[in-house]
Amino acid sequence: MPPSHRPDVSAVASPPRRSLRYDDLSITEQLGDGGHATVYKAAVKGYETPECVAVKEPANEAQTLPADDAREFLQEAETWEQLDYRERHKQLYAEYEHLVGIVDTGDRLPWIAMEYMDGGTLADRLEESTGLPIPKIRWFATCVCRGVELAHYEGISHLDLKPANVLFRSTPDGEWDVAKIADWGTSRRPLESADDSGLSAAFSAPEQFDPDTFGEPDSMTDVYQIGAIIYAMAVGEPPYTGSRIEISNAATDGPEPPSTHREELPSKFDKLIARAMAPDKQDRYRTIRDLASAIADVSAPRTAANGGSTRRSASNDSILAPVGSENPPAGTGGPTEGASPDKECHERSKQCCDDRS
Repeated sequence: MPPSHRPDVSAVASPPRRSLRYDDLSITEQLGDGGHATVYKAAVKGYETPECVAVKEPANEAQTLPADDAREFLQEAETWEQLDYRERHKQLYAEYEHLVGIVDTGDRLPWIAMEYMDGGTLADRLEESTGLPIPKIRWFATCVCRGVELAHYEGISHLDLKPANVLFRSTPDGEWDVAKIADWGTSRRPLESADDSGLSAAFSAPEQFDPDTFGEPDSMTDVYQIGAIIYAMAVGEPPYTGSRIEISNAATDGPEPPSTHREELPSKFDKLIARAMAPDKQDRYRTIRDLASAIADVSAPRTAANGGSTRRSASNDSILAPVGSENPPAGTGGPTEGASPDKECHERSKQCCDDRS
């Protein structure tokens, strides 16, 4: 990302945590619904900031909430709060935040008050798109990878990564938005069973259709789903379309090369997608960091505008440094200077767990 496109860090930071009652929230409009929840925009009474939040509530037309539904919703709230705490206080990256921030949660009547993302979703931006520019794909993918990597350090896999769950805060004209990840309702820790009832088939991995053949969903599923998001950003549509059965059958063969739909994409991009979305988990990138490094290395296609050059500028490389880069240039949001990324993240994760025990 060229320096001129860099948004101000404070302008996209998560709002402060607050101690709220549900009565402090004044619903103004419905933002969306899907799965088992509905999301509203709400004004916050009694505080100057945040002025408004997004409120997620269980979708239930009856007056009482089934115990299983309440338990699932509360588990999502607990997971999201844990990750929000980690990002605010035990940072993996020193600059931008890449998880939608939590303001407060309710337990008697379950609800989650979160950062209001006024820039819409990645799904909105892809509706009329035939593909984003490579530099923006690199930046948005880096944002998503950083958020998911933080969750993986906590032993949590998202398992429902898709453009609708990648949200943006609006920034001034000319500045690139910072993508943040939302919706942790299907997230799981190792050995926990996964619930695929609300998943989007177009971005689901083979193991989510057929765990007996491909293994249980886990962190490698997140690698696959980010690959599918990168594919959609490149060509403007998901890697697979059709019914759930049609998609599950197609996913076992792997996707068509993105260059089939967009000729100027480099061969390195096709190879990245083929590996990230490999049907067998053992053939994918082993970590989110590996995937982020690979997308950061993809050059922009040759165009008349750049005189046929595929070389990235130094400023682009510095902002789009791979997740966990051992020697990131100053101010790129990499791990704290002078620290070993793996050791530092391990110690921070351990301390975070100690703080909660």
